Amino acid sequence: MKQPTVEITPAQGVYGLFKSFAYTPWQALGEFIDNSVSSWLHTDQSATLEVEITWDPDWSDGEKFGRLTISDNAMGIATTELARAFELATPPGDLSRLSQYGVGMKVAACWFGDHWSVTTTAFGETVKRVITFDVGAIVSKNLRQLAVLEIPDSKDSHGTTIEITHLH
Repeated sequence: MKQPTVEITPAQGVYGLFKSFAYTPWQALGEFIDNSVSSWLHTDQSATLEVEITWDPDWSDGEKFGRLTISDNAMGIATTELARAFELATPPGDLSRLSQYGVGMKVAACWFGDHWSVTTTAFGETVKRVITFDVGAIVSKNLRQLAVLEIPDSKDSHGTTIEITHLH
């Protein structure tokens, strides 16, 4: 007789819960900075890490109100790490550095707003990738995959930009 099982994979509705977390703006921003520093630590660190945070409260009106952008010149998300980076609660293989749990970017972005995108170019790769999260669509349609837009880019480009709109 086959052993019965139960599914424990979280439903996509979990993304809708993240805006209720007891974060402060500083804690949520810290998640993005943590990822930038962690990515930069995987380099020879000869270049200075630059992280830029821009909040534009007048970006739009209605439900699109405001825009928060976090950009860095770190190493970007490599092709080999892309799937893991966007999978919920899947930490990186090297836990000796920052980024311990694999939820920070996703939780912080959902905490700030309902629409967000990640644009990343990994050092030495010739493609820029854009992944867009529409939390409402992910939850209502139970989406388990998101399209990755790929744009040719210079192998000398690297870094990640997260843009969040529909701010809470």
